[in-house]
Amino acid sequence: MTQRKRDLDTTDLRILTELGKNARASFTEIGATVCLSAPAVRDRIKQMEEDGIISGYKVVIDHAQLGQPIRAMITVQIKREHGRWRVPDSEVVEMFSRLPGLIRYWSVTGEVDFVIEVALPSMKSLEDLHRKLGTLGIFTTYMILECSGEPE
Repeated sequence: MTQRKRDLDTTDLRILTELGKNARASFTEIGATVCLSAPAVRDRIKQMEEDGIISGYKVVIDHAQLGQPIRAMITVQIKREHGRWRVPDSEVVEMFSRLPGLIRYWSVTGEVDFVIEVALPSMKSLEDLHRKLGTLGIFTTYMILECSGEPE
């Protein structure tokens, strides 16, 4: 994939908007919305893929349908001793990879060290997760009530 700087016109932006709404829409459907033929839409999308503007198509998972209705974002501040993490970075990452219900995590700047996203089957499983995170340091849990772009 060759990446180069490319200016997007309003039609490209409209195509991206339509793909954001439904990445499975046909070139014909998108073309009808943006006033282009299906081949013209295909060519523009292909060019945006080659330019690195489009790098994949998002799959939206309905966790409630998978038996994981409890969704949360959790911030984690690792305990420190003498200005360094008490637990080595590699151990933290290894622990996160084994967490039940982990969707993804981010290493971030600011007051906390990590933000993790989880989907769990029950409040009991969230309580169990809290016990594990408590060994790392201080954490705060934010329950997800609604998320844009996901099934309702």
